[in-house]
Amino acid sequence: MKENLLCLRLPEVKNFLFQAAQCFEKVLKAQPGNYETMKILGSLYSSSDDPDKLNTARQHLKKVTEQFPDDVEAWIELAGILERTDVQVIDPLIV
Repeated sequence: MKENLLCLRLPEVKNFLFQAAQCFEKVLKAQPGNYETMKILGSLYSSSDDPDKLNTARQHLKKVTEQFPDDVEAWIELAGILERTDVQVIDPLIV
């Protein structure tokens, strides 16, 4: 029974995440270097199957890890994206 309810709500969750991403995109336009916004957008887009959104997530999280190299959460999120997309991109990030 609970599984059926979750399936019925999945479109609502996806719509909520889409709307959240749109709001954070507006914030990022107003404040282009905003660390928290880039991190949140990177996280939101990291679960996408859309290659453009995955690339955007990678770019945001790369900037976050460059600005704050001790941010373990951002590194983990970035590693997950790189693992799913292009392993060849990892080498320049490590150097």
